[in-house]
Amino acid sequence: RVIGSTLGGYFHSGFAFLMAGEGYQKELEACVRWTQQAVKDNGFNRNWYLGAGLYFLAEYSSRCGLTPQTRKAVFDAYRLAQEQQEESGGWCHHKEMWKKDGYNTKGGGRDLGMINVMMYSALIEFKALGIEPPAGMLERVRKNLEANSDGPQGGICYGTDNRVGDPAFGRAA
Repeated sequence: RVIGSTLGGYFHSGFAFLMAGEGYQKELEACVRWTQQAVKDNGFNRNWYLGAGLYFLAEYSSRCGLTPQTRKAVFDAYRLAQEQQEESGGWCHHKEMWKKDGYNTKGGGRDLGMINVMMYSALIEFKALGIEPPAGMLERVRKNLEANSDGPQGGICYGTDNRVGDPAFGRAA
């Protein structure tokens, strides 16, 4: 079983334990350990694990401190993020998934706005903690988000090259 397939539960639970504050340290640490492994997963939908996992680890590290284990997980995740980043500057479920079955013609996109928002947020938070993102990655994803935004009243569209009638049908942020 792919470890990242259960990330959703650990990601959301981790945020809940983080917000709850004291009394859930053991549970929070279990979520952190699981996520440190999930960001290195290379299974199907791997970029959801990268985006959501890095986003959680960045927020956790900003509030609780950057551990050596998280630092190592971030560097491993950055390597995978470099391999998986699309030409559009964002990330799809996994590299070039959209090419295999015309995902962008069925309501998807070449990349996914939600993953891109989480990755951008994580890159900025880790940069503030002293971990520089790979060269050019932050700028590419920023340009992607600007290109997929429909202005201050809107949000980020579902993804690049989303060929559906209403590009706002899948708001990411």
